[in-house]
Amino acid sequence: MKILHVIESLDASGCARQLQVVGPRLAGTGLQIDVCCLGRAGPWAGALRQAGVTVHELHWTRTFDPAGLWRLRTLLHRLDPDLIHAWRRPALRAVALAACDRLARVVVSAPLPERGPLPWWDRWLLRRVRCLGVAGASDSAHCAAAGLPAERVEVVPSAVAWSGPDVCLPAPVPDDARRIVCVGDLRPGQGFKDAVWAMDILNYLYPDAHLLIAGTGPQAAELRAFARGLRNSHHVHLLGHVADVAALLRTAEVCWVPSRVNTGRQVALEARAQGCAVIATDVPCLRELIQDGTDGLLVPRGDTVALARRTRRLLDDPELRARLGTAARQATVARCDAGQVARRWRELYVRLAG
Repeated sequence: MKILHVIESLDASGCARQLQVVGPRLAGTGLQIDVCCLGRAGPWAGALRQAGVTVHELHWTRTFDPAGLWRLRTLLHRLDPDLIHAWRRPALRAVALAACDRLARVVVSAPLPERGPLPWWDRWLLRRVRCLGVAGASDSAHCAAAGLPAERVEVVPSAVAWSGPDVCLPAPVPDDARRIVCVGDLRPGQGFKDAVWAMDILNYLYPDAHLLIAGTGPQAAELRAFARGLRNSHHVHLLGHVADVAALLRTAEVCWVPSRVNTGRQVALEARAQGCAVIATDVPCLRELIQDGTDGLLVPRGDTVALARRTRRLLDDPELRARLGTAARQATVARCDAGQVARRWRELYVRLAG
C-alpha cells in the first residue's frame, strides 16, 4: 500500500514533528511511505530519508504557485497513492487544486484553525475528504461544532519519542543554570514573547535562570530584538533548530508551553514523555492533556505574571516538580508510544483504502 504524506515543510511545527516520529515506523510496517513538502523540506528531512522514507520537495514559493501546483499534480499521477495524508489545511488546499478528484482518498490531520472560525472553502473541502484525523476529544468536539461530519472523524493520539543521546546545548548556558525550555514554530500566537517577559520577571528572583527557545520561524528576528531590550537579555537563548528535542527537554527543570491559540499539544507531550514538569496555558488541547496540579500546571493565556508565579513554585519545590513530571510521564507512556500510534495509523489506512 502506498501512502503519500503532504505537508507544508518539515519545520518546527507539531505536525512536522509528528510525521518525523511516526513516518519511519510506518515504513517499517511494510507500507510505502512518501513525503511531499510543498516548500522547503526542512531540517528533519534527513532523518526521514535515513529511515527509508522518500522525501520530495516542490519548492512552492508563494500562496498560489502554478509551477509548484504542476509538480504536485505530476507527483500524484506518477505515484498514484492509495491514500493521501494531508497535514493541515494548506496541504489539503494544494491537493484539491492539483487533483480535486482524489479528495475521496484524502486523510486530513489538524483540520481546524488554531483560532477563529473555519473558512467556508475549507469546510467545503473537509466535508469531501475520506477521513479527519484528530488527536483528542476536544478536537473532535470542535469538528462537530464546525459542522463537519462526525462519522468521518477518527481520534488518533499524538506520538512521542522517548529517548535519544544527551544533547550538547548550542548556547552559553552555565552547567548550574536553572533551565526553562520552550519549543515550537516561532510565529505569532505561540506565546514566545510572553515567555520572554516571564523570564524577565523570574530573573529578579532567580539570577541563574535561563530560557532556551528551540525552533525556527518568521518571528525569530522579532523575538531576538525584543529580548535584547530587556534587563537580562543574556538569559534568553534562541537556539534555532534542535535535532533532538527530547534530549533538550531532559536538561530542563521546567517546560513552558505558552500558546495563546489552540496549539502546543506536541511540545507538551514531548516534555511529559521525558518526565519534565510542564506549565502550559489553559487552551482546549492543553486543558484536555494536563490535569492542573496532578501532572502539570495551567495558567491563563497571556498571563506572564501567573506563568512566573507558578514557575517559582516549581523551582522552589523540587519534590512537587518531580511528582508532576513522574505523573506526566506515566500518563503519556500509557497513550502515546510511537510504535502503537504508527500501528493505529496503519490499521486506519488499511480500513480506509479497503
